[in-house]
Amino acid sequence: MLDAVSLMWEVLDGAQINWIVLQHGGMERMPLTEIGTEPPFESVPFDPPEQWREYYPKAARRLTRITMEQPLPLRFGLQLSIGVKAADCDGTVRFYGAGAEFSDNA
Repeated sequence: MLDAVSLMWEVLDGAQINWIVLQHGGMERMPLTEIGTEPPFESVPFDPPEQWREYYPKAARRLTRITMEQPLPLRFGLQLSIGVKAADCDGTVRFYGAGAEFSDNA
């Protein structure tokens, strides 16, 4: 059973995440946010140690965690599809990882 999904991300230069959809069981799709709405998040800033700053810049990471209204039974696989938009110019979206929380509850 799928209990929750999470995504760590960052946007720059006017880019915005504006939709998250869960795909599961092959072709089943479940919107997790409304189209055109930035997902809820908590800030997770990253300031690397001095010796690593040349390789890892400071980051304004965001962590989104979405709990399923009811645990979702899965037979196989899941995927997060992310809708992104930017203003009149190019924007940047960085993804730092995704996660899933499972339980054995039936």
